[in-house]
Amino acid sequence: MQQHTNDLRAFKELPEELSLKIVTESNLSADKVAALNKLHLSLVLSAGVNLKLDLEPADERWAQRWSQLLRPASDLKLSLVKQYQGEAEAACQQPLKSLLMNHLFPEPHLGVAAFTIQADGWADNVNLSSDPQNDTALLQLLPNLQELIIQGADVDLGALSWLPKTLQRLMFTNCSFTVNAALDLSKELSKASLLQHFVLSYLKCEHSGVQMMLREIRNLTGLRHLSLDGSLRGIVISDHMPSVLSALTALTHLDLGGNRLEDLDIVSCASSLSRLTDLKHLDLCENFICSFGMDSLATTLTSLMGLEYLDLARNMLVSEAAATLATALTALTSLTFLDLSNNSIQDAGVTALVESFSHLKRLRHLDLSWTEITGLSMVSAQEQWEHLSHLQTLRLQHNDLRDEGAVALSEAIRVESLGELLELSVGGNSVGDDGGRALFAQLSKLKKLRGLKLMYFGVLEEETKLVMADAVVKLCPSLTALDLCGMELSPENAFILMSGLRKSTGMVNLDLRSTALGDLGAVFLTPVIAQMTGLHSLDLAGNQIGGAGLYSLSPSLKALTELRMFMFSDNSLKAGDLDVVVDILSAMSSLQFVILSTDSLKTESALWEEKLKKLPSLQHCRIKV
Repeated sequence: MQQHTNDLRAFKELPEELSLKIVTESNLSADKVAALNKLHLSLVLSAGVNLKLDLEPADERWAQRWSQLLRPASDLKLSLVKQYQGEAEAACQQPLKSLLMNHLFPEPHLGVAAFTIQADGWADNVNLSSDPQNDTALLQLLPNLQELIIQGADVDLGALSWLPKTLQRLMFTNCSFTVNAALDLSKELSKASLLQHFVLSYLKCEHSGVQMMLREIRNLTGLRHLSLDGSLRGIVISDHMPSVLSALTALTHLDLGGNRLEDLDIVSCASSLSRLTDLKHLDLCENFICSFGMDSLATTLTSLMGLEYLDLARNMLVSEAAATLATALTALTSLTFLDLSNNSIQDAGVTALVESFSHLKRLRHLDLSWTEITGLSMVSAQEQWEHLSHLQTLRLQHNDLRDEGAVALSEAIRVESLGELLELSVGGNSVGDDGGRALFAQLSKLKKLRGLKLMYFGVLEEETKLVMADAVVKLCPSLTALDLCGMELSPENAFILMSGLRKSTGMVNLDLRSTALGDLGAVFLTPVIAQMTGLHSLDLAGNQIGGAGLYSLSPSLKALTELRMFMFSDNSLKAGDLDVVVDILSAMSSLQFVILSTDSLKTESALWEEKLKKLPSLQHCRIKV
């Protein structure tokens, strides 16, 4: 396909999703390029073809060129994402409205339906301040704006006074509001009659500002999606949320996670929640719900018979609360997602929960990780897994399953009760050789498995690890995620494993941390990495890899242009290896996070960081040396 095209309508005949990267000729200095950063345009054509243009703007003519290209296609639904760097002072100081007017659309474009502005994930917030002289002009430029997403911004007076009435989706994530900005938004919400999707996620604002917004939110009676996760801390829930929930009876999605809600907060909202009979998604994770709160919540849940998603992770649920929940689950026959991780459910709680499995035949995702259960739970559930024949994700990591739990799970796999699994996570369970061999011998029956996580599985003999390596090799062609962290491998088992991993050309996330690879293992790994050009995350930390191993890996690592996270800490690098590291990282254009810290580099860490931060490929990357 030609890189330059003068009419996007030519793509309408193509049935597949397309991705195109355009890099223009550079006439700007490095600091101006950094200030402009990347602009990502996602286009949805009327024929249903998705075209993603990844533009690296490098001259002042690009905006006009692409604006002219897009303007004739008024049937396009255009979504813009503008990402700022903390270091790009010119960009941070430029008001959002001026950016849109001066750089993106100097003339009206009817197709613009969505705009996202975000700070770099590791940088300071973008400053959105008042720019009133451009308010009316901006609305004229974007008359059909339906979605606005602002991430990581400091919002002050006047910054939100221009919001159009056409907005249907409005989202703020990790933003800081002044009270005046909260007042502005409250006024705009009173006009937003079409708004269906509203998110205030981890908002930093004085309580009075949050309370003002809550008073207006309850008037958005057409709202379908409401996320207030992490934004209600310190608010007296009983004074505000019951009236909000009572008014928003059309809600299908409610997220109140991360708000430190206590039992009395849940009790105060229970009656209002029970009226949300259209609710399909309920997120109450990261709160302080105990048994008393669960008594009220369980009664409420029996009224939400259409619920499909329930997240109660990271609360304070114990076995009694789990037993109470189990009774309510029998009414939730549409449930597809259940997360109870990081609760002290223990064996008694799981024994009660498995009795509800026969009513949860649509369940796709079950997370019981970090719930203090033992192998007895797996034994009690052994005959109930058959009811979860559609289960696709099973997470049991960081419990105490030991051999008996692994054997019970292997039996469920053997009789094909879990044949639809796409992800299995069973690491951190102190499993021994008997349980390990039993489970590994059955893994190959999981024909659809895409993700396998065995991190810190247990203390195993090399013979058992050989069975594990053989099982992974059989699964390799379909695996996209593999975590063997802490599974120390002999050179022989490492060779067998790496030989099989060559078939995993679709691997996206690979964790081989603390697997005792050494330089020899790095040599075995080199042709494997060469086949995994689509890797997003690679962890090779804690493997005693030295300069020789790094040199062997270098050509393969340089080819990982899509890699976003690279962990190489606690290896045996020396100051003389810096040039090789710089050469590798300079080729990784998509990196967002890299860790190279190791004891042997402590004295040279400042030198390393100074050199690495100058690499163009790492301008958006968090570096830890």
